[in-house]
This record gives sequence, C-alpha cells and structure tokens, in this order.
Amino acid sequence: MTNAVFDSQNLAPHLVMARRLTRLVKLQASNSALCECRNDAGILGDGFASVKAVLPITRFDTVDDVERIANLLELAPGDGPANVRDEMPGIFYELALNAVQHAQSGMGCYAVAMYGTDVSQGIVYAVGVADCGIGIPASLRGNPDFAAIANDAEVIVHATELHVTGTGEVERGLGLDHVMGVMQSFGGNCVIIAGGGYMNVTNGSEIAKGTLDYVPGTVVVATIHVPAGG
Repeated sequence: MTNAVFDSQNLAPHLVMARRLTRLVKLQASNSALCECRNDAGILGDGFASVKAVLPITRFDTVDDVERIANLLELAPGDGPANVRDEMPGIFYELALNAVQHAQSGMGCYAVAMYGTDVSQGIVYAVGVADCGIGIPASLRGNPDFAAIANDAEVIVHATELHVTGTGEVERGLGLDHVMGVMQSFGGNCVIIAGGGYMNVTNGSEIAKGTLDYVPGTVVVATIHVPAGG
C-alpha cells in the first residue's frame, strides 16, 4: 500500500486536517489521542496566516447531537462571503448524519470546523468528520450491487454518487453527493479516507484515488477557499 495522498511536505489544508483525524481514528479515539489532536488541529498547515476554530474537535453520538452542532455552526461568526460560509453547516450535517446512521462506531464520532486566512489574505473554510466505525467500503458492500467490488477506493467513489447506499434504499444516499456538489460549485477540496482506500477531490472536480494503510473507520474533510477580494 502507499500513503501517496500524504507524501507532500506542504499538504493542502484538508489533507493536514485529515491526517490528524486519521491518527485519532487509528488510535481508536483514546483520550490521549483526542487531547493530542485537539492541541494541534487548529493549525491548518504551513503558509496560513491565522486560524480560528469554530468547533474544536468534538465528540457526537446521536442525531440530536448532529442537530445541535449544526445549529451552533449556523450561528457561529465568520468572515468572507455569506454564500460560502453558509454551506459549511450543511456539509457538517450531511457528513455527521452519515456517520451516526451508518458508521456503527462504538467509540462515537468526531467533528471539527474552522476558518482561517492564507498568506494572500484569502479565506479557507474547513469541516472534518471522523468515526471509528466499519468504514464506507464495508457499509456500501451491504448493498449487493457493490458487494463484489474488492478495491476500497472504487467503493468510496461509488459512495459519492446520488442515491447510492449500503441499504439500497433509493430515497437515501444524498449526503456525500450533496458534499461533492458543493465542492464542484465552489471549486473546493475534499478527501475521503476509509478502510484501505481514499478519494481526493481538488478544485471541485479533479479526482485522485488510491490505497492507504488500513483505517478502522471513515475520515472526511472538506475545504472551500475564497481568494482575497472574492
């Protein structure tokens, strides 16, 4: 397996956050791991002038928790265009609802949200959700249509398609498709890491996928960058 998605020394903000959340998940969200991630997850990466944590790494377990945190994010202060800022609670809601409903994570689920400025004074919004559950590939293979797909990265790509779920219910499967739509509309970046695979979307539509060391759960991080004066 390769860790190519994390090879760069100057990682994009969504990959920096994903790497830290992945560490949390691999350590099964122990108290020490959670404290470590809380201490450093506010630093998006080299080249960022400032970062404000709207939501520090926070555990949630239920749909009620998801609703409460989404409402907090709706009310949180922020800079930049309202149309971009207003998308972030919706991204959190879709990702967090997926985690609660499908992850089967006995350790709970985790979210973090922040915004910051880069060296050119552009604004970056970021939302990350992680869990220690069965992972997207195992969940989606509950649907007979995807049970025979051995490659985890391929399964993750399918999971981002409209109405694709592990249950096969056509009225579900909106969450990841919605997030991908927002990324496309705003030229955002998103990485999904689950099982032994990853899918990395940059500039809204450029997709890379591959294998990683096994992650016992799912990590999803989405970022939107607004250039200075945008």
